[in-house]
Amino acid sequence: MKLYSDKITVNDIYQTFFTACQGQTGVGGYLEDVTSIPNPRKRSAATGLPFKHAFQLYAGTVYKTRARNGRDGYALKWDDYGRWFALLFQIDPDAWISGWSGVEDFNRGTKNEFVPKPELWTTGPERPLMPEISS
Repeated sequence: MKLYSDKITVNDIYQTFFTACQGQTGVGGYLEDVTSIPNPRKRSAATGLPFKHAFQLYAGTVYKTRARNGRDGYALKWDDYGRWFALLFQIDPDAWISGWSGVEDFNRGTKNEFVPKPELWTTGPERPLMPEISS
C-alpha cells in the first residue's frame, strides 16, 4: 500500500500503527516494511503540488485471513486498517493513504466508522485507548 503526505514521517507510521493495535484483542499486526519512495509525483489535492513524502508500506497479521498483504503474509482486517488510517489522518488530513484522498474521503467512504470518538475509546476516564497524535 502507498501513503503520500506532506507531514507524516516514518516515526509517525510506526507510532500510529502501534497505537492502533494496542489494546485490541486478536490483532497480531506487524509492519513488515516501510520504504521511502524518492521524488513522489502524486500531487496533493489541497495544494496542487507534489507531496513531500511517499512510502510503500507492507503490514500484516499473524492470523490467517483470506486477504493477502502483497507479499507472503496475510492482510490486516478492515477495522485494523481503519483505526491506523484514522490516526494517520489526524497528523495530515490532506494525506493520500491507500486510495483515500484525505480525511473527508476516508470518513465518507467508511461512513464515519473511524471518526475519533474519545468517549468510546477509553478504558477509564484518564486513559484513552486511541489518543490524538500531535505532530
